[in-house]
Amino acid sequence: MKRSIQILLILFFISCSANEQPKPNKFSSCFDMIESQLVEGDTSQIIWAKDDCDKMFDKEQKFFLGMTSNGTKETLAYHLGEVLSGSYYSGVGVDVYDADKGYAVLSACRNQSCGEKGMLYLDFKQKKSIAVIRHFSFNDNGYDGKGNLFIFSNDYAISELPKTFDEEIQNWMNREFSGEFPSKYRFLFSSNELIVTP
Repeated sequence: MKRSIQILLILFFISCSANEQPKPNKFSSCFDMIESQLVEGDTSQIIWAKDDCDKMFDKEQKFFLGMTSNGTKETLAYHLGEVLSGSYYSGVGVDVYDADKGYAVLSACRNQSCGEKGMLYLDFKQKKSIAVIRHFSFNDNGYDGKGNLFIFSNDYAISELPKTFDEEIQNWMNREFSGEFPSKYRFLFSSNELIVTP
């Protein structure tokens, strides 16, 4: 009898831990706001920076990516805002919205400098995001004509990237880069360790 109770308790705790909900994200309302814009079809200009939603991409580190004057270093959220600025008429575009899978891909290019581009991958089910910036300068390394990609997230470790993100970033690069792929890739994820390849 005592053994049966122990087994029942163990099974109870296993089932409770298996049914744990994802930890609440302090930017949950931002995901809800953007998804409601997508559902309503109001996608002419996705307002992702409203209510400090752009802060979901903030990191403590600052970098010079060629979008500020005099080599001034800025946050990744600042640079992301620059590359998602688009033109006055186009704003941020919707590349993919898959309601069944619960994710969207938004992208744009920098106003008056469309070689510099940005992409957002938003997972509405888990309330997680990944941002990508195509840039041509990095700190003191000078100008790189082939461009670089900076991929970053506060929600994922590099080993946790969703398969759909891998597929979507390949689609985006094939569509936007005309075969001119970046010479360097930088990654900054939840561990806040900067990884550079090659």
